[in-house]
Amino acid sequence: MRARETSPGLHTSEPRTLDKWFTIAQGPAELEPLELQLKQLLRQQPRPLAGEPTLKASVDAEEKALAGLRSQARQAAERARKLERIRVAECSMKKSINMHDASEGTHLRTEATRLSEMLGSIAATDDAVTRIEDA
Repeated sequence: MRARETSPGLHTSEPRTLDKWFTIAQGPAELEPLELQLKQLLRQQPRPLAGEPTLKASVDAEEKALAGLRSQARQAAERARKLERIRVAECSMKKSINMHDASEGTHLRTEATRLSEMLGSIAATDDAVTRIEDA
């Protein structure tokens, strides 16, 4: 935009203008109404009520809530690690039990085979059968 203005030393009756819509203020008297309007607009701005939290209090409350959430996340992570350790221990115990059962089963099968062989070698007499049944 080009300002059409006269030099300050020349006196003309035509007001100094900045384009055809705006007039450049020529003195402090013209600024006073504008300052008054500005003050009125500033007074009209909504102000926080006495019961409303201030910005600092709001930020403090949010930071406190965030700290609580971080604490909960830390506790959840600790629980997850503990649960994982328990699961690993459980798998290890199951594996040990299965290995023990397998070896015990093998031992029992060999013992059963040995006993059946011993029974097979005993003469099947009436006295022997009676003793076996009594035992």
